[in-house]
Amino acid sequence: MGTKYRSLRSHLLGGVALVAVGLFLGATEAAGQLPPIYSHCANVTANVEDSITACTALIQSGRDHGKNLAVSYYNRSIGWARKGELDRALADLIQAIRIDPGYARAYNARGSVYGRKNDLDSAFADFNRAIELDPNFAAAFNNRGFTFAKRGAFDRAIADANTAIRLDPNYARAYGTRGSAYAQKGDLDRALGDLNQAIRFDPNLAPAFNTRGLVHRKRGDGARALADLNEAIRLDPALAAAYNNRALVRKDQRDPLGALFDLDQALRINPNYALAYANRGRLHEDKGDYAKALADFDAALALDPKHAEALAGRSRVSAVLSAARAQEMNHSRPTPPPAPATAQPSVAKLIASGMTAQPQPRSAAAEAAQAVPAKPVPATTAAVPPQQNAPAAHT
Repeated sequence: MGTKYRSLRSHLLGGVALVAVGLFLGATEAAGQLPPIYSHCANVTANVEDSITACTALIQSGRDHGKNLAVSYYNRSIGWARKGELDRALADLIQAIRIDPGYARAYNARGSVYGRKNDLDSAFADFNRAIELDPNFAAAFNNRGFTFAKRGAFDRAIADANTAIRLDPNYARAYGTRGSAYAQKGDLDRALGDLNQAIRFDPNLAPAFNTRGLVHRKRGDGARALADLNEAIRLDPALAAAYNNRALVRKDQRDPLGALFDLDQALRINPNYALAYANRGRLHEDKGDYAKALADFDAALALDPKHAEALAGRSRVSAVLSAARAQEMNHSRPTPPPAPATAQPSVAKLIASGMTAQPQPRSAAAEAAQAVPAKPVPATTAAVPPQQNAPAAHT
């Protein structure tokens, strides 16, 4: 059956910002000249809910068996995946493969779902099986290349993308996957050339605009970066990675409020987006809002305990908060009152207690005065005249 490959949404590879164009789950199987219900089941791009309803009716009707029944499960899985219900998509693909073990597209689609669930070992196994069943399956090579890139094996990613392009020279998604791998290797010129090709072959490929925007940012062209990320969001308003990446550009342009808005949007779309939590935590940290920063870094680490940016951010913020608490404790500690002066007991109290006063040490002048008896002062000199040059009182 002839099919036209259509892309589903890509997800962030990881790291600071660069993303691959994404896993291609697959297209639905065309219905040919079958009754309209089969067309509705296959036409998931027109209306996801109608497609799922039609496929469910076919599955429950009992009219189909073998390959036709497997196709209905496969088509319904595409609908579930487009809605983000990956567990339901996976269950349908397991059924499709159980019914038709030679169904290459079902293996490719199941590998894509495993990839989106970050089960890369299972994804590799399914892509390998799809390629064994159909050595000319360009989408399976592209998806395996994407998965290699996700593991950091960029040369193997490029090799698989090359094969996909050889099998289908107009395959926009494969150019995007190869361009992303080049970008993550730091070869920005080759990356830009491939992403331009991807967009030329498919002007509606939002993930390619997203990745090209990041390449422009790496090249220091903030205006073009922002334009590409705006276009990615226009084409796919649910592309969380594009909001995350536009936040980075807005932060570069000293627009913290715009950056915060974009990160909030990214997390609204994907509440399990560890990188967006880490980036928002850094934004709060830069603003001095350390409590919110710590909460975001903790959220990122709950999703990805080895997230490098979140680990570093949490360490920085924890140190700042610990220092602030220590300083606050020092300032709030009460100052002890001065020790009271020791009062000399009165002679009467000492006598009453049977004690005698200890003589106080006297100055040398006092000792000398005691040694030479003073002459008696005549009564006529009792009044001491004023000291000469003493200041006069103001009247």
